[in-house]
Amino acid sequence: YYMNGSVFSTGKYTDSRLDSVWNVYYIDGKLKQRGIYLNGIGTGEWLYYYETGELKNRGNYKNDYKQGIWMTYYTTGEILSEINFNLGKRDGTAKAYTKEGKLVETVIYKNGEKMP
Repeated sequence: YYMNGSVFSTGKYTDSRLDSVWNVYYIDGKLKQRGIYLNGIGTGEWLYYYETGELKNRGNYKNDYKQGIWMTYYTTGEILSEINFNLGKRDGTAKAYTKEGKLVETVIYKNGEKMP
């Protein structure tokens, strides 16, 4: 709980490990993030939200690491960036866009390192 009494997070534990869908909230009660833990390990799709309620990030965890394409959105819903992850490190193509959808940057990563 926050100091003002509002709920900080909800979810279940099994044998002292996070083990269910977990929701984390902003102090005003709006959803901040939602994701799944199995035996204390982050897995599956995770969603993160702006304080105003719009989707901010969407991506997957596998064995507690970011895995695959992670999307970041402007508050207006347009794609801001898409970045590929492997075992929690940037790996592959990362792209950034303007609010109008114009591609403004493409970067290649390998095992977390930016390629020339």
